[in-house]
Amino acid sequence: MKKTIGFPRALFYYDFYEHWQAFFEKEDFEVLVSPPTNQKIVNRSLKISENELCFPCKIYLGHVDAIINEVDYLFIPRFIDFGPKKCFCPKFMGLPDIIKSTFAGKIAQNNVEMITPTIKGKRNIYQKMRELKEITSDLKMNNFSTLKNIAKQKNISLSNKEITQSKQVQKGKVIGVIGHSYILDDPHLSMNLLKQIKNKNFQYYRPAMFSDQIIIKYQKLDRKIPFWYYHRKYFSVLLYWLEKDLIDGLILVSSFGCGPDSLVNKMIKIEKEKYDNVPLLELYFDEHTAEAGINTRLAAFFDLVEGGDRFASSNISTYG
Repeated sequence: MKKTIGFPRALFYYDFYEHWQAFFEKEDFEVLVSPPTNQKIVNRSLKISENELCFPCKIYLGHVDAIINEVDYLFIPRFIDFGPKKCFCPKFMGLPDIIKSTFAGKIAQNNVEMITPTIKGKRNIYQKMRELKEITSDLKMNNFSTLKNIAKQKNISLSNKEITQSKQVQKGKVIGVIGHSYILDDPHLSMNLLKQIKNKNFQYYRPAMFSDQIIIKYQKLDRKIPFWYYHRKYFSVLLYWLEKDLIDGLILVSSFGCGPDSLVNKMIKIEKEKYDNVPLLELYFDEHTAEAGINTRLAAFFDLVEGGDRFASSNISTYG
């Protein structure tokens, strides 16, 4: 009988799931993913989580709770960094400990084992092999035949497709959307933000569409680059968009209570001020966010983007 490994559909799931799914399925495990985020999961998340956690981390606990009674193993990696100055949020580093503490009773009751490989270092084949060997050790597996092939695969985001087009070959206005995949790719958390953009016949760019080579290019410039891996990429991609004139508007998407977001969003706004022809909208999502308020702000922002130069600050009459 196949053993079942559970994957919570939250946080790093959206960037790395396919990589790990391929490994476990080749090793003849059954992979169980928690259902898409819904209001039931949200309500349960709020009951079992600490107030200090950001909203996406709270949701992660709800996804764990949704599958913990149905699995033999829980896959909860500990993300440390992707190399020097590419660190992850401290909550990512401590996530396995948070899960163990929150679900100690259910883990013991259901005899669930946690698989918690440490993700640390540059993303090369040797590092990936080390991580996979750590997993096989936890699972007491002896078959290492697929390790090298899996390690050679690229980590592919579920919505990741690199693009090389300039704005000139795009049809219509282009909106740059900066935010974590675990918000943007979760329709419930983001209130279908990306779908709403497409429904208004706008194109959108997001950091997941662009290569990490952009980070290498812009970290060499005379600018302060954020310390955290994701925010490092977001800031570098923003500089690329603005300098190449790729976007007609910018949306910053954050979860309320995210420490790194609060700092880097300020850096982004300072950089964006040099380009006053690019409208900016900040959206914060948490358990109190109302869809009506988000829709109202989006409608106003879409009008601003469609207006283009007519609404540039230099064209606004001083007489009101």
